[in-house]
Amino acid sequence: MVRTLQINTRTDRDGHLRLDMPIARASVDLSVIIVMSPLPARKGRYDCSDLAGRLKWRGDAVKEQRALRDQWT
Repeated sequence: MVRTLQINTRTDRDGHLRLDMPIARASVDLSVIIVMSPLPARKGRYDCSDLAGRLKWRGDAVKEQRALRDQWT
């Protein structure tokens, strides 16, 4: 059985990639192929300070919060 696994991870400070993956059976011979592709640079977080004081809530905030929470239960 061939399994394909894709993970996004980060190398450690020494530039080493650590991969710890449980395998269903112990002491088996495996063929492992690693293809490394750099991820695109992350964009900085949006600075929401320009919205401070401009957003107005209409309605009962607690009621809306409970309704949203109840959707997940």
